[in-house]
Amino acid sequence: MWHRGGTAGGGEKKAENADSDGSGGECTIEISDDDGPGPYQTKLNWSGGSDGFQRGDIILFRVAFTEHVTFKGEEPTLGFHLGPGTGKANRVATLDSGIWRNRFFRYEVQPGDYDPDGISVPSAELTGGRIVTDSGNRPVNKLVHPWVGGSNYRVFAQAHVTRVSMASTPDLGDTYRPGEHIEVAVEFDRQVHAYGDLALQLNVGDGDDALVQAPYYSGSGTKKLVFRYQVDAGDNDATGVSLPAGGEEDSGVRTGIVGTGKIVEMVGGNVVDVQTNYHGLSNRSGHKVDGRAYVRDISVTSQPANGEYYVSGERIKFSLTFDRLVIVIPTPEFIFELGDQEKNSSLRGPHHRQ
Repeated sequence: MWHRGGTAGGGEKKAENADSDGSGGECTIEISDDDGPGPYQTKLNWSGGSDGFQRGDIILFRVAFTEHVTFKGEEPTLGFHLGPGTGKANRVATLDSGIWRNRFFRYEVQPGDYDPDGISVPSAELTGGRIVTDSGNRPVNKLVHPWVGGSNYRVFAQAHVTRVSMASTPDLGDTYRPGEHIEVAVEFDRQVHAYGDLALQLNVGDGDDALVQAPYYSGSGTKKLVFRYQVDAGDNDATGVSLPAGGEEDSGVRTGIVGTGKIVEMVGGNVVDVQTNYHGLSNRSGHKVDGRAYVRDISVTSQPANGEYYVSGERIKFSLTFDRLVIVIPTPEFIFELGDQEKNSSLRGPHHRQ
């Protein structure tokens, strides 16, 4: 807000001429004049839609001065902050066009730019050469008051996750057994490269110890990265595995894809960071886990003495083959049907068996 001969005013902002879907329009950043003529408002025109800016979009700032002005020496620039939260200027909009009272500053969104909550303009001066009035050649105050953008000013120019899905199926039925692999595919909107130690967090079971890590397995140089976890003895999830959301907690702890490695995009020979936020997956009913030992095969190992049928006093022997070595404590009974009756058989032999 400009006060003639006064001190700095408000720092208000208002949206004007916005389309019904939230795109287009102008957002006003009011500016002070502490010591003479100067810019009294800065308007941001944007070419992005309601989802914000994409790479290659032009962010155009219009700075309106109280009088006709002239730039002398190095052309001025307008600094602004692009990235999560607010902070110091880390991007520069360069002078593009304009005459008399209006000057336009331009920034082209670059690969890797990312701001999930909207760009902002910190309190700072227009940098560069001198600005003077056309009448009287008086110096112009160049201070810009802070302004914070909203959802229409977000920037999404990083490669990002488009889909997370299960990429494997159990060998039998809907349940993974020990030694089988659970694979999860993470798909991006562009080709990405995986470097170093990376893993994807996976919930197998319930409780504090349910979170396991599926190491990166394949896909670098494509749009799909696959992470693989080998089911261990003792893993158990009767409702199906689930995935926590990928992102960053308030404490700064990363969730989802973790590790000391990185996922990047190569753009013109340059390494560009990739956005790995994504929504989690609830329990997948077709991807249960049972790491307990289980019976692979049941067979009758005895023969009737007469070669046709058992008679009173003869023993019928059964063999149960497990997927691994088991210890039998206490001695169990095996129930089988004989005619229309259920019969119990007792264990014979070593108690350390497969």
